[in-house]
Amino acid sequence: MKQVQLGDGVVMSFLNHSDELTVSRVEFEAGASAVVHEHPHEEVNYALEGRFEIELAGSRYLLAKGDSVRIPPHTRHSIRNLAGDAAVLSVWPGKKSTAPAEEPKTRTRAKAKA
Repeated sequence: MKQVQLGDGVVMSFLNHSDELTVSRVEFEAGASAVVHEHPHEEVNYALEGRFEIELAGSRYLLAKGDSVRIPPHTRHSIRNLAGDAAVLSVWPGKKSTAPAEEPKTRTRAKAKA
């Protein structure tokens, strides 16, 4: 599975990355955050576990397990894990609508030995 390091303590695993749709799981260590950024496509995040603070266009919102947020195109946003390990499911348009410059560099995480 393709993985990308988004920052200290933040790893995105691509679950599906097609021309039309990208679905990923983003895992956050305690206190970790994704920096403020924006992109030309919309994005939806669904909290799988944990609690987050989302900054969206200058306003802050809380996101807890089972909550979701829609991020409009060209909107500055960030997400910060408030406690413990946490994860979100992140969905956005696929490769066809994502500029090659936005394709993140991959990082492969070693598999744990049983």
